[in-house]
Amino acid sequence: MKRNRVRIAAVVVVLGVLFVHAWSYRSFLADDALISLRYSKQLLAGQGLVWNPGERVEGYTNVLWVLCTALVGGLGIDLVLAARIVGFLGMAAAALAVNRVVARGLAGESESSRTVTGLAAALLLVVSGPIAGWTFGGLEPPLVAALLAGAVAALLPALAHPAPGRRALWPAGLLLGLLCWTRADAGLLAAALVAGFALVRRANGRRALCLSAFLAIYPAVFTVAQLAFRRAYYGEWLPNTARARVAFTPERLANGARYMWDAVPDLGPILAAGIAGLVVALRRPSDSEARSRALLVLVPVVLWCAYVVVVGGDTLHLHRFFVPVLVLVAFMVPDALAAVGRHGWKPRVAVGALLVVAQLVLSLADREKARATSELWVLQSESIGRLLGHAFGPSGALLAIDPAGGVPFWSELPTIDMLGLCDAHIAKQRPAEFGRGWLGHELGDGRYVFERQPDLVLFCSPFGSDKPCLKSGLELFALPEFERDFALVQFEGCEPDTQRARVWVRRESERIGIRRSAGGIAIPGYLLNGNRETVARLAGDRLAVTVDARTSAWIDALAIPAGRWNLEIDASSPDLRAALRRRGDGTLVATGRSDLDFVLEAPAEVGVAIVAPAGSAAHVYALRLARTP
Repeated sequence: MKRNRVRIAAVVVVLGVLFVHAWSYRSFLADDALISLRYSKQLLAGQGLVWNPGERVEGYTNVLWVLCTALVGGLGIDLVLAARIVGFLGMAAAALAVNRVVARGLAGESESSRTVTGLAAALLLVVSGPIAGWTFGGLEPPLVAALLAGAVAALLPALAHPAPGRRALWPAGLLLGLLCWTRADAGLLAAALVAGFALVRRANGRRALCLSAFLAIYPAVFTVAQLAFRRAYYGEWLPNTARARVAFTPERLANGARYMWDAVPDLGPILAAGIAGLVVALRRPSDSEARSRALLVLVPVVLWCAYVVVVGGDTLHLHRFFVPVLVLVAFMVPDALAAVGRHGWKPRVAVGALLVVAQLVLSLADREKARATSELWVLQSESIGRLLGHAFGPSGALLAIDPAGGVPFWSELPTIDMLGLCDAHIAKQRPAEFGRGWLGHELGDGRYVFERQPDLVLFCSPFGSDKPCLKSGLELFALPEFERDFALVQFEGCEPDTQRARVWVRRESERIGIRRSAGGIAIPGYLLNGNRETVARLAGDRLAVTVDARTSAWIDALAIPAGRWNLEIDASSPDLRAALRRRGDGTLVATGRSDLDFVLEAPAEVGVAIVAPAGSAAHVYALRLARTP
C-alpha cells in the first residue's frame, strides 16, 4: 500500500510540474497549428481533409494529429482547446512512460532508489523548454513524444527476454505505425528504432532478422496505407508541404547545424545527463539491460539529429525538433545517476535535484521562450479573422494571405496560401535559388494569385501591410492591375480584443466591392478609405466607417457615367453631408445631404466625401447612386 502511495505521489508530481511549466507558455500558439486545425474544422464540417472546400491539397504533415484534434473537437470543444488537451495528454504520457520504465528497470535496487531515479528522469524531461512549450503549442510534438516513448517502453521487455516471440512485439509495432502517421518524417524514427532493435538482437542471427522484419511490418503497412490514401485522395506521391519546404543545399546544411548547436546551451543538463548515461551504459558490458537500452536509443538519436541538420532545422520556436531527442535521452538518465551511487538514493537525490533545477532555470531564461511567449500575433489574429469572416463570409469572398494559420482558421473564408504550403500550384513553382532563402517562405507566384481574383489580400502578417515582403506579394504588388483594382482599407476587429489590420480590398467586385448595375452604383462604406485615419468596424451586424467633425470619409476616383443621378447615404444619422468633386481640377459637382440629385454631362471620375456637422458622429454603411429620369 505504501509503495502504491509513493508511486501515485510521483505521478502527481510529474503531472503537476508539467502543467504548471506548460502553463507559463500558454500565450504561445504556432501559426502552423491553425493550418492543421483548419483541416480538422473542415473535416468536422463534412468537407473532408481539405484546406478549401472542393480543393484537395495536403497542406499538413500530421494526419493523426489532425484526426485526434477533430475527434476531441467533435465533442463540442473549441479546436484550439482540443489541441491543447491532446497536447497535455501526449506529453504527460511520454513523461509517465519514462518514469515507469526507469523505475521498473533498476533491478536489484531499493524501492527508494527506483522511485527517486524515475522521478528525476521524468522531471528532467518536463522542465525542459521544448517539452513544456509544445504541450500547449498546438502542433504534433506531444503525440510524437507519447508514441515514441511508448514504443521504447514496449520494446525494452522484448530486449530483456532471451527469446521473445512475435506477440511481444506487436504493441511496439502498432505504436511505431501510428508514429508514421503523426509526422511525415517520423518514419525515420520508426525505422531507426527497428534498426536499433536489430542491432541489439544481432547475436541471435536469423531469428533476430525475422523479429526485426516482423517489427518493421507495422510502420511499413501504415506508411503504405497513407501513401495510397495520398495518391487516391490528393493525386500526389508527396505531401504539398514537402514540395514547398524540402531542399538539400549547403545553405540548409549550415542552417541545420546552427539550429542544433544553438539549442545545446538551453538543454545542457538533460542532454548532458542523457549522453553521460549512454556512455556509462555502453562501457558496462556486464549490464546487458542497460547496454541494450543504450543501443536502442542511440540509433534514432543519431539518425534524427543528422536528418535535422540535412533539412535545415526548423523555423518554429522552442527547439521543436529536439522533442524526440529529449524523450529518447531521458531513458538514459538513470544510468548517469547510477554512476553517482549504485545503491544509494541520497546522492541521486542531490544530483537529480541539481540537474532538474539547472534545466528549469535554463528553460525559464531561454531566449526561445521569451520570443515565443512575446509573439502574441497568432492569438491576436483571432479578432481580424472573426471580423473578416462575419463581414465577408456570407458573400464567399476569397482571401489571399501570407501567414496561412490564424486569419484563415478564424475567418473560415476560402483562402489562397501565398507561401504555397496549402496551394498545389505555388508549391511547384520552385525558383533556381530554392533552398537558399528563408525556409518555408521562398515560394510565390503573384500573377497566379491575381488571376484567381482574390477579394481580400493581407501581406506579411495577419495585420496586413501597406507593402509586401514575400515573393507572391512582391510580384502581385508590382502588377499595374493591382494598383488599379485594389484599395487599402483599415479594419478593426473587437472580438475577443481590439486589433487593426490593413487589408487590400478589390474595389470592383460582385462579392464585396463596388457593384454596378443598369440602375446604379452601390459603394460599401469601408471603401470610403481616402482618409488613412478612417477605420471600418462592425456597427451591429454591418461594417461601417465612423465620421465626425474631425474625421471625414471619402472615396477617390469613382467612375460615374454621364446622366442624372441621386446620391443616398446609408448611415445611422440623416445629418451627414456629401460633397462630390471632379478628379483632377477639384470642380464641385454637387453638395448636400442624403438624397442629393446631380447631373454629369459627360463620364467623369469623381471624389465623394462624407462629413458630419460639428458635435455629431455617425456610422456610414454604404453609398448608393441611382439613375434618375
